Amino acid sequence: MYWETPFSEYSLNSYSYKKAKKAASLDERTYSMPSGSSLIPDVSYLVEPVEGVWLLAIDANVYLPKANRNRNNKTSENYSGSSIGYNNVLSHKKHLLLWVGRVTQRAKKENKTLIAFSHYPMVDFNNNASQKMESFFGEGKMQLHRVPNEEVAEAFANAGVRLHIGGHMHINNTGKRTTKKGNSIVNIQTPSLASYIPAYKILTIKENKAVEVETKILDSVPGFNEFFELYKQEHDFLKGIGTENVWDKEILLSDSYITFTKWHLKELTRLRFIPEDWPIKFQTFFPELSGKDLLVFALIKRNISLKEFVELKKFSQTSTELEKATKKAKEEINHIGLEFKDLNEWNGLDYIYDFYRLKNAGELAKQDIGRERIMQYKLIIEAFKQNKNKKSVDDFEALASIFEAFLEGLPSDHFEVNIETGSIKNFNSQN
Repeated sequence: MYWETPFSEYSLNSYSYKKAKKAASLDERTYSMPSGSSLIPDVSYLVEPVEGVWLLAIDANVYLPKANRNRNNKTSENYSGSSIGYNNVLSHKKHLLLWVGRVTQRAKKENKTLIAFSHYPMVDFNNNASQKMESFFGEGKMQLHRVPNEEVAEAFANAGVRLHIGGHMHINNTGKRTTKKGNSIVNIQTPSLASYIPAYKILTIKENKAVEVETKILDSVPGFNEFFELYKQEHDFLKGIGTENVWDKEILLSDSYITFTKWHLKELTRLRFIPEDWPIKFQTFFPELSGKDLLVFALIKRNISLKEFVELKKFSQTSTELEKATKKAKEEINHIGLEFKDLNEWNGLDYIYDFYRLKNAGELAKQDIGRERIMQYKLIIEAFKQNKNKKSVDDFEALASIFEAFLEGLPSDHFEVNIETGSIKNFNSQN
C-alpha cells in the first residue's frame, strides 16, 4: 500500500503509514488562491491499493472567492461553486497539474498501471457535437457550460494521463483526444444508478497495458416501487388543484427499475427538456409529426418552413410536390428493406425522446430503440443532410448532424482501452 497527496513530501522509498497519516490531515492539504484569500482544501490523492496499480484521484473542484465576499467571514458563502469542473483548474490549481505530471512520470518509471478518476469529465461528452449543440439550442442550454474546454484534455494528456474515469453528468459516454504532441487521453463517463440508463463500470487490467471496460445495467432493484403509493397521492393532488402538465401516472405501473428510469427520462423530456431547451418551432409543430412526415418533409425540394409543411399536408390531394416527395420517401424506405407504414409507428416526440436516450446512454440506448427504428432515423438524417435546396432545412440538418453524432460515438458498453497507445477495441458485435 502506498498513498500520497500533492502536498506530501515523502517518496515511494521513504513512505511510511505514520507519514501518510500526518499528510492525510486536511490542514496539510490546502492551497491559497492568487487573490490571497483563505486557504482552500485540495483532497486529491494517489493510492496503490494493490501492487502495480496506481489510482489517481483528482479533486477538480475550484472554489472562487466572490468579489463582494465578507473577508471576516470564513464560511462557504464567500465562494462560488465549482459545477463547471476542470475549466478553472488550469488557471487556479496549477499545482495540481504539476503534481499529476510528476505522478505519471514516476508511474512510467516504476512500471505502474495508472488510472485517473475524478467527479468531472476531462473530454467533451457529447461525441464532439457540443459546438453544433450550442448553435442549435443556444448558449447556456443542454448543460453545455459543463463541457470541458479543449485545453483541459490537452493539458492532462501532455501531463501523461492516458485513462480517466469521470462522473457528474450522469451519462454513459467514451471520449478521446490526441494532442499535437501525439499524446492520447481516453475519458470514460460513468452513468448514474439513479437515472436512465442505470449502470456501473467494471474495469479489468490485463496484460500489455490493456484495460477491459464492461458496463453492467442495473435492471432490477428490490423495493424500487416502495413509495409509489405516495407518488400516486402527489399525482392526484396536483390533478385535483388543476396543475397543468402533470407527469403521467402510468409511470407507476412500471414492473422493473429499468422501466421506471425509461419513464422518468420520457417525462423529463416532455415536461422539462423540450420547454427549456428546444427552439419554439420544434415545440410547436415537431412533436406531432410522424416519422413518415419527417421523411417527406426532408425530401421536398424547395424552401419551405415547418409551419408551411403542416399547412401543405391539409391540401395533400392537390399538392404535386408533396406527391413527389411521398413517392421518393416510399422508394427510400423500401430500399433499406422496410415499409412506408413503419414510419407511422412513431412521431417527433419519440424522436426527441430517443435523442435524449442516446445522449444519456450512448451505445446502451441502441438496444432499447431497436435496429429498425435506428435505420429509419439514419435514413431521415441523411435526407436532411443531402437536401441543400431550401434554406429552412438548415435547422433540421443541424439537428440531424447532432443526432448522428450520438449514434456514431465511440464504444461505451464493452470495450478495451490500451493506455499506452490510446487505441479502443470494441467487444460489442452489435455495433
